[in-house]
Amino acid sequence: MGVSKRSARIVMAERRSARQSKVKAIIDSKKKVVAKARLSAAPVSAPAPRRAAAVSRALKQLAGARMVDVYSNCSGLRHRCLRCSGSPDLRRLAGSPSPPSSDVSSPPPPPNPTRAILALHGLVAVRAAVLRPGRTFSGGRSSNLEAQLVQITGQVVLPGCEHCQKGAGLWTLCVQNPRFLGKSCGNCHYSSEGARCSLRRVAGPPPAAAAAAIAAAAAASPSSASAGRSRRRNDSAEVAPLAKRLRSVRRPAAAAAPPARRRRTPSQRARRFAELYRELAALHEEEAEVLEDKEEEDIWAVPESPRAGSLELNWSAVTTFGLTL
Repeated sequence: MGVSKRSARIVMAERRSARQSKVKAIIDSKKKVVAKARLSAAPVSAPAPRRAAAVSRALKQLAGARMVDVYSNCSGLRHRCLRCSGSPDLRRLAGSPSPPSSDVSSPPPPPNPTRAILALHGLVAVRAAVLRPGRTFSGGRSSNLEAQLVQITGQVVLPGCEHCQKGAGLWTLCVQNPRFLGKSCGNCHYSSEGARCSLRRVAGPPPAAAAAAIAAAAAASPSSASAGRSRRRNDSAEVAPLAKRLRSVRRPAAAAAPPARRRRTPSQRARRFAELYRELAALHEEEAEVLEDKEEEDIWAVPESPRAGSLELNWSAVTTFGLTL
């Protein structure tokens, strides 16, 4: 039974391989027919070896390119094919803008790239990062590579941040990408010093205007309303509505909250509990000693004025009657 099943499987595998080889032969024959038709339809002015060489060069470029450069390389391949075949450039007729030049390429990513590096690698390179005279780029840190990618793919800021205007940056241009690096430029982000960039402070309101708005809001609010509020200040310039302010005026002033206790850490609490346990054990020991001393005094002490009718036995009474213990 097992032999028959094995032979049936072998027969089915042979049939399957025969069908696959037959389909492959049909596909190859169709490809040859299409290739012959294309060669016969090509104009005489464009020789086949030249076109084949252009296509092979474009395929070699695509083999070693990244996904970012595929669009530009494919566009160049299409232009060369159209030029060789004598057809007009349809994109020029449509008036669409040409893609960026493929000469500028982004540097290769490190073995462990950050999320910013991966996102910036997905953008199209628009310029080359030009260093200032006498400066060298060090790509050992992830922040330096992020700054370089922003220089290649970002937007030029004119006249630039305060650091770049002084000529202290690594690159000649002040380039920023608002979606990355906390809105700081590449020169300031180099060596992880992006906090000094003045472009970060442009997004928020000026400090003077914010202070003036806060002072105006404090002057407009009634004095009685501030008595019931906590001491925490609200730095926002938004003024409370009129109904809310009236409710705060009519509400009686709340009692002053007790000062908040200082919270202890777990180790401090454990030490405090150990001290309390030691004190409690010492108190128990002292109490036990006091009770023992008191019991001894009660047993061996002789009362000075014994009460009449008492049934207490003392040492003198025992010796008088000649009783033995």
